[in-house]
Amino acid sequence: MIYQHTVNLADNGVNDFVVVDERFNSSSMDGNPNPPDESYYGFFAWDSTYLYVGMQGPDIASNDANKLVVLYIGGPAGTTAGYTYNTQQPTLPFGARWHLHWSAANNDTVAYQWNGAAWLDAAWVFAGDVYKSGTYLELRIPLADLGNPSVVDLHLGMINRANGVEASYAAVPSNSYVDGYDRNYAHYFEFDLSGPGVPTTYTPL
Repeated sequence: MIYQHTVNLADNGVNDFVVVDERFNSSSMDGNPNPPDESYYGFFAWDSTYLYVGMQGPDIASNDANKLVVLYIGGPAGTTAGYTYNTQQPTLPFGARWHLHWSAANNDTVAYQWNGAAWLDAAWVFAGDVYKSGTYLELRIPLADLGNPSVVDLHLGMINRANGVEASYAAVPSNSYVDGYDRNYAHYFEFDLSGPGVPTTYTPL
């Protein structure tokens, strides 16, 4: 029996990911066992139609347009050259075909596709596919937009693109980099969308 889980975005931002199966620590963990938890967590799940991605952490609630959730997705004819934000451009540990960002101002969700020479607008429509509530964000991507892959490579994180305080943080996998300015990515997840394992059983590559 293969793993699949449908995350209900219709409930407007209530976290429907299964913590033990689908929540991942990030590179930004506060180390304090007592509330409030200022850590950042990433979430992954999928079913036969969608890839589901979530991020939880203080800056999701910041309403700051310079703080972005950034996701890279592998695919054929991809690139290891990440998208440039201000003066930050990561080198990726896999060939990414798609990249998307969501702004904490909650008014800017954009996907890009690598065309062999540059990152161009992928013209994805996100209406009904992105919800934010407080410090929690969830979104879904139709697998058809990714060519209905059986295996998908992913890297999730956040950046601050504001002059003078640029940074990369909240990396998922948590061992991809140490938070700081203009970080390259060292690790990623490769998920078998037709396999039996829940997301948290996968080891970063």
